Amino acid sequence: MARITIETGRHGMVIVRIPYDPELLAKIKTIQGRCWNLTEKYWTVPHKQGIVQVLLNLFAPEPVGIDSKLQYMEGGK
Repeated sequence: MARITIETGRHGMVIVRIPYDPELLAKIKTIQGRCWNLTEKYWTVPHKQGIVQVLLNLFAPEPVGIDSKLQYMEGGK
């Protein structure tokens, strides 16, 4: 089961859910435009072309679950 998930968000954003882990936090903080949603307890990053692949590369070798709608929007990766 994936500890990290990437989902479609609102307003041109992608939701990234990661467990509390200093190494993973350091990685997500390298993404420009990221924002922590304190209420919902997830990160958002701007949805631009190729962001799913960027996140997959960033979190490798961790297993990452990707929302099927987001995969379709990204070209079926």
